[in-house]
Amino acid sequence: MADKKKESLKAKKSSGDDGIARDGDGIPYGIKWSTNLVQRPFVTVQQIDQKEDAETDKTDQVRFPDVFMSPIRPNIVKFVHGNMRKNKRQPYAVYVGAGHQHSAESWGTGRAVSRIPRVSGGGTSRAGQGAFGNMCRSGRMFAPTKTWRKWHVKMNRRKKRFATVSCIAASALPALVEARGHRIQEVPEIPLVVENAIESLQKTKDAINFLESVGAYEDVEKVKDTKHTRPGKGKMRNRRYVLKKGPLIVYKENHGICQAFRNLSGVELCQVKNLDVIKLAPGGQVGRFIVWSKAAFEDLNDLWGSWNRVAKHKKGYKLPRSVMTHPDLSRIINSVTIQSKVRPRRTNNSGRKWKKNPLKNLGVMVKLNPYALVLKRNEALIQERVAAGCKPKKSYKKKDEHEWKKGINFKRINNSSSKSQITKEQFMRKKEFRKRRQGRMARALALKKEKREAEDKWFAHIKELKEKARKGEKPTLKQISRMIRRHKKNITKKKKVKKRKKSVSKGKKKKKAKTKKISGSISAKPEEAKPFKTYDNDMCIGKEAPLEAIRKLPYIQGTAPPENRLMMVLLWRKSYKNGYKFMPLYSALSEEFKDKPIDFVGVCLDRDKNAASGFLKKYTNGPKGNFTTSFSICEEWAPANKVYPLKGRPVEKGFLDNMADLHPGMKEIPSIPHAFLVNSFGTIVWHQDHSERGSTAPDNMDLMKNQLSRLLTGKTLLAVGEKIVEESDDDESSSDEEDGGEAVGDMGDFFTNL
Repeated sequence: MADKKKESLKAKKSSGDDGIARDGDGIPYGIKWSTNLVQRPFVTVQQIDQKEDAETDKTDQVRFPDVFMSPIRPNIVKFVHGNMRKNKRQPYAVYVGAGHQHSAESWGTGRAVSRIPRVSGGGTSRAGQGAFGNMCRSGRMFAPTKTWRKWHVKMNRRKKRFATVSCIAASALPALVEARGHRIQEVPEIPLVVENAIESLQKTKDAINFLESVGAYEDVEKVKDTKHTRPGKGKMRNRRYVLKKGPLIVYKENHGICQAFRNLSGVELCQVKNLDVIKLAPGGQVGRFIVWSKAAFEDLNDLWGSWNRVAKHKKGYKLPRSVMTHPDLSRIINSVTIQSKVRPRRTNNSGRKWKKNPLKNLGVMVKLNPYALVLKRNEALIQERVAAGCKPKKSYKKKDEHEWKKGINFKRINNSSSKSQITKEQFMRKKEFRKRRQGRMARALALKKEKREAEDKWFAHIKELKEKARKGEKPTLKQISRMIRRHKKNITKKKKVKKRKKSVSKGKKKKKAKTKKISGSISAKPEEAKPFKTYDNDMCIGKEAPLEAIRKLPYIQGTAPPENRLMMVLLWRKSYKNGYKFMPLYSALSEEFKDKPIDFVGVCLDRDKNAASGFLKKYTNGPKGNFTTSFSICEEWAPANKVYPLKGRPVEKGFLDNMADLHPGMKEIPSIPHAFLVNSFGTIVWHQDHSERGSTAPDNMDLMKNQLSRLLTGKTLLAVGEKIVEESDDDESSSDEEDGGEAVGDMGDFFTNL
């Protein structure tokens, strides 16, 4: 049927048999639409601001309103539409007395029935039945509806306006209009704007001819076909039929247009100033097909204004501005400009990760235990020997070589301050001594056990004889003789043996503690807190100096020394004033050797930040004195840390780790100033401690000068002396002290507090 109607409409248009005067294009006279509107769904802000500068002829062209550039927000439209629909609801409620029109009363308790009210009277089946309750026959409903329910919802005016302009903007997009179900295939353009003559139409047949001429009557026929009877009780409530929505005619003034279009199915009319979401988006769905009159279309600018111009008929209102100038994200992302810069697409083919059994899968076992590969290889070698006819023999030779060290290593791990040193011969002697002692103790325990068993046997025998004596039985001659022998041996009594004290003759003197020269070891006893001297056998000599850390420090004076050169490193502090006299001495020494391949560096280890720069400013040709330093000066400073004092001080830590025998138990270098002589390989070959006090204490600068000269000429350095460490006679006592006894003496910050 619809196809036949279309064919008849096309025939009428071509022949002109509809009785309407038309022009050459087949358009009725007096009704024209603007064909010079350009559809612009994506327009930037700059383009919209510039469009006002272009002058157009208002007689032939309609100015495109800015309201069509508003952001389209379907979520806001849906929300506003739902709330506005609630504001047109009519209150309803059930009769207030429904379910309570009985003479019913509860029987109370004690009758083995529930306490629900029951209908009174008698002689009928209704008597005694429950009443009033929502579970009872002819009772009231649960929570009866009331007329004072909250029916209406207050809506924000600005949000309603936002939804309205979104609906108007969506009506200008053909895709959204077609998605809503409207038939606009024959419509020349969207939005459809016609001349003001449409507002003067008064006959329905003229309205139909107009809709046919602009291609909008197909949408009206679609609405006619959708008319059907409403399901449910609405048929009895004056709303029997249901049909879809057709085109919306928007006009400015009514000169008969309402009378012309009111009888057409699905066609609705609305004055331009009364546009709302209910009309523009039925069901909350944007994209209504709208036919605008020219006057109504031009009036949109005054009604809604623009982004930068206030509306005339709405006080202080401006159109909402889009957050994005180009909302087509898929078009932007898939453009060549963006895709040329992004990384290639990754394919996720990992799938499900299966857990593999490491006992069956060697690769997984190696990840868990790297040594499993070695075990597998050893097993393969053993199998090869077995296949060749050679029986594998277990060799414990290598194990015995290092087995004796396990106990000492465990003690070192558990006690980091333990520095026990023992040879294999000493360990074997101790082991033999323990075995002998355990053998003696075992034999003594066996003898005690034998004696105890003999005594228990004898006491049991005596008890038996006493019982026989009570009964009147006399012991035999053999038993009496055994008792006499036992008494003579006196087994039951234990003699206390007093240990004699060894008498020491007055003439003999106590043996002196043996002294032994130990090279590079720590004394078993704490050393006294007195100024140290430098010895040839100090542990720091021959160790590596922290030269990389020295080169990375910030230099206040001079530059960092180059590599592969001799170096004299002086550790000093601004807080230690007794060491100020060594600064000019080392400056003079650096001036004397300035032509030689040796660099002098002074490292400030003060606890205060910028102490080195303050010292140079205050004591270089200043009022406090003249301690001019000509060599390079750098500073090592880190924030205070009570738990880890040397955290952030690699230079101080590097030298202190190599001086464990010189300052046992120290957490900071106490002997300041302290000079280290480092050769070109970065090894400490000599160090000089300047911690001795007093006016008569030597400064040892002649010794340092002599050692420098010998090092530069390739001669052997001078030998000053060896450190003597006391060694105890008793190996066991000394080992106990080393392992878990008294710790090595901690002298604190003795030298910096003098």
